[in-house]
Order: sequence, then C-alpha cells, then structure tokens
Amino acid sequence: MSPLDNPWRIAIVDQKSGPPKLWRRSLDSNHDIQFFRSCDELLRAFDLNPEDCHNNTPHLLIIDWDGCDGNAGRFMNHLRHTQENGTAVLAVVDENKPRHSTDACHAGANEFITRPIDQFELSTRVQNLLIHRPRNLSIPEHYPPFRFDLNRRTVAYDGKLHRPRPREFDLMLYFFRRPNQIIPRSILAERVWLGESDECRSVDTYISRVRRLFGLNGQSGWIIRSVYGKGYCLKSHVDG
Repeated sequence: MSPLDNPWRIAIVDQKSGPPKLWRRSLDSNHDIQFFRSCDELLRAFDLNPEDCHNNTPHLLIIDWDGCDGNAGRFMNHLRHTQENGTAVLAVVDENKPRHSTDACHAGANEFITRPIDQFELSTRVQNLLIHRPRNLSIPEHYPPFRFDLNRRTVAYDGKLHRPRPREFDLMLYFFRRPNQIIPRSILAERVWLGESDECRSVDTYISRVRRLFGLNGQSGWIIRSVYGKGYCLKSHVDG
C-alpha cells in the first residue's frame, strides 16, 4: 500500500502560528491535515478513546500550549489520564515562555517546538514523531484482568499501568494468545527472541520475571506452568 493510500493523519489546534498554508508548506503533501479552533472542537470531531480506534483517528496532534491550567492542559490531562491514549502530541510554545515547554512535556506531550516556527525544524520533528508511531492503530487486547495496549506497549493490571521490558511484553502476549498450549523453549526463542538467543536459561529467567512481576504464578488468576521436558503452558488458575 502506498503512502497516498494510507497517509499519516495530523490534527492541528493552533491559531497563533500562522494560516493553514504555512503548515502545508512545512509538512509533507501526502499528510492528511485537519485544522481545529480548539481542543474541545477536536474532541467533538474524533473519538480518541484507545478502546475504540477508527480509520480517521489522528496519528499526531499539534496543539498550541497555553499552560497546564489552560485549554490544552485540560485536554492533555483528559488524553493521558482519563483515556490513557498514547497518540503522539507536539506542543507549540512561545519562545518567551520557556517554562511552558517543560510543563507541556510533563503533562504528556512527546515533543515541543517554539514559536516563531522554523519550517525545517517543524518538518523534522513531525517526521521523527511519526516514524515511531504505528500507521494502523490496534485495538487493545483483553485477557482479564490484563489489558495489553499494542500501540503504547503497556499492560494494565492490578489497577496500575505497567511498561514492561520489550521482551516481557512480547512473551506475555505470546502466551495469552495461546492459552492451554504447551510451548517449547525453542519456539519461544524463535518467535519471541526472533532467534537472537538460543540460551534456554534466558527464556527461563524472563518467565520467572513475568511470573513474579505480573502475578502469573496464580496470583492474577493465571499461571505459567512448567511442563517437564516439553516447555511451558499458560493456564487459568481457576481451572487447576
């Protein structure tokens, strides 16, 4: 599929930095760009709930930062805490308000850029943000009491949002997608480790970690059992 068939979608909430033609000159012509007068208008236009992704959900939000107590601050609080949404955010701050850049990042913005905007800098920062985002957003996978967010690579469990190591995340998700199946160590090394390591002890060490850190010793209702001479199996603890 070509970029024209599946463009990056960018929503811009910034009336101060200049007219739409300034943004269009700075950004790739293949981007799907939409402009909004306020963050409230943006929220009315899109469902940013990560549980209900749509084909028109923006990959990147560019917002005029007016402080933690302003419209943008309230919007970021909603985005990051109420919805736990990992959509990339670029905050635009005034050059004479350096504190705003720190506040924006603490509130959850991925990057900031100062006004007046340099077109090359804007283009570079946008591309750097987009290149690390999934072009097609994935709906989270639920295996109660676990919730795996594939976009942010986070795990919600025990009332907390966890950020596992990459291999821990991949290992757990591999097991949960195959409950009650006996999985040999060699398969885990091939499919999770991608052949980077053939040391069985490395597999054993990571399984020991996720058991302890994520209650996969039965505490969560799930248990990764060792099957002598064969490998491992994830089972619901209530099934015995």
